[in-house]
Amino acid sequence: INRGSQHGITAGARLGIFRDIRSGGPLVPVGQAIVLTVGEDTATVIADRVRDALTTGDWVGLQSVP
Repeated sequence: INRGSQHGITAGARLGIFRDIRSGGPLVPVGQAIVLTVGEDTATVIADRVRDALTTGDWVGLQSVP
């Protein structure tokens, strides 16, 4: 992904993956991922739950820890 340590991403973090199916519409959840490695501007993740194929332009967000 194009987010890394400069954006608060850390190894082991869980991410939600979302898609904007209508420009400007609400984001729709399409999966979850776990961060494996982190650089300053990028991170390598593995998707562990997906509802659809992931594509360029999908959004990611840190999931809160309960």
